[in-house]
Amino acid sequence: MNLEKLFSQYHEWKEEGLDLRYLPLHIVEDLIQRNAYQSEIIGQSFQGRPIYKLTLGTGESKVLLWSQMHGNESSGTRAMFDAFKLLTNPDFKGFSNELLQKIQIEFIPQLNPDGAYAYTRRNAMGIDVNRDFLQLASPEMQILQRQVKTKIYNCLFNLHDQRSIFNVYNTKHSAALSLLAPVFDNKGTISESRKQSIHYVSEIYKSLQMYHWNIARFSDEFYPKATGDNFQKWGIPIILFESGHFPNDYQRNETRKITAFGILAGLYNIAFNHEIAEDALEVYHSIPQNDNKAIDIIFRSVVLTNGNTEFVTDIGVQYEEVLNPKKQIVDFVPKIYEIGDLSDRVAHETKLAENCVFHKNPNRVPKIGEIIDL
Repeated sequence: MNLEKLFSQYHEWKEEGLDLRYLPLHIVEDLIQRNAYQSEIIGQSFQGRPIYKLTLGTGESKVLLWSQMHGNESSGTRAMFDAFKLLTNPDFKGFSNELLQKIQIEFIPQLNPDGAYAYTRRNAMGIDVNRDFLQLASPEMQILQRQVKTKIYNCLFNLHDQRSIFNVYNTKHSAALSLLAPVFDNKGTISESRKQSIHYVSEIYKSLQMYHWNIARFSDEFYPKATGDNFQKWGIPIILFESGHFPNDYQRNETRKITAFGILAGLYNIAFNHEIAEDALEVYHSIPQNDNKAIDIIFRSVVLTNGNTEFVTDIGVQYEEVLNPKKQIVDFVPKIYEIGDLSDRVAHETKLAENCVFHKNPNRVPKIGEIIDL
């Protein structure tokens, strides 16, 4: 199957009703029921919300994916429902039948449904579930580890979102999708499982060349308490997906599409191309690294006054994502993020200083963290 052709038909198989960042559990439950997906409840969150697992396919190779371990990171969830829509669409049964005879896909759409409801990174206990691998204080991490122990998985997909501060290293391009074959020690040792992860990441990268300017490699710093690092230590190949910012796409629908393509490319290679390519390590290291020099808006050459003193500087503004519970949407609140020389930073949007009033009192210097009126 020509994956590039399949990607070009995205508008024919994307899931409807998932265009907003806020994704509470009831929307996920509606999708499961509406599409009659095979599902089961594998546990409950701290606040008693059900945690679902969806299953698709009958193949020998087993893949487990989970999303919204951080509740406010919904791009992977939405992308995976796009993938499910494709794989159950009769118009694409040639591709789906071939794939699903080779692999069995298991998907936990919301590992942290309490955080999804509150639109918070952490769970209702205040714990970062992604750093709870060793202590196992959260029911959500207990459920994930229990599921991983139920069978031998050929690969795990850990789906996350990253902030809009990330750009592709040494470029002005935002990092719309960053991939990683996690390490499991400070030496960056390449075990058999990590070698397999590297192969899959390199093949995904090859499949996303139409977006290569916006694809990066996530930091391979070792985090002893992190989920991916520890599953890699268990000897299970795992891929980290970090969905990020794409120009003019704060609801992350273009990002969601790219992530869906990456997921499908990964599943395809697990099914049909699991033998490690000779150039896997070379391709993997050719993926440019993430950098964190991006800012949502930069006002260049702003004239500010403080009493009788006048000076010219740059002001960086970053959107803070705030849940609007009445409207059930995420508001993007512009706050001053940095003041000073921002000539080395990447702006998602550059504005002329005279088009913005930072303060009603022109003699008052703006402060970091203040909300501005755009």
